[in-house]
Amino acid sequence: MLNASNFMDDDNEALYGPKSSRQWPQLGARERLAISVQRGWSEGWAIQVDRIGYSGAAPGLVTTAQKLLVGKTLSERQAWDSVRAINKMFDVA
Repeated sequence: MLNASNFMDDDNEALYGPKSSRQWPQLGARERLAISVQRGWSEGWAIQVDRIGYSGAAPGLVTTAQKLLVGKTLSERQAWDSVRAINKMFDVA
C-alpha cells in the first residue's frame, strides 16, 4: 500500500513532502523520480518514491530530494513487485 508521504498534511513540506492538496509535481529538466526499497525497522520492507533534483547554479549547485510516496510490504518479493509496478506506471528510467 502506498500513501502520500505527508499524510498528516504538516505545513513543513521540506521535511514531510508536499501536502495532499498540492498537485503531483511536474518534473523539470534537472529532476527525476527515484524509487527505493529498504528493510523496515521492525518488520517488512519500506518503499519510497522521491523527487530528486538540483537547485541553484554552479558553483553553489545543491542536490535536493523530496519525499512523495511511502509504503510498506511484509515481504521482500512484494516490495520489488510493487517497485516494478510503480516503475511501469511512472515510466521511471
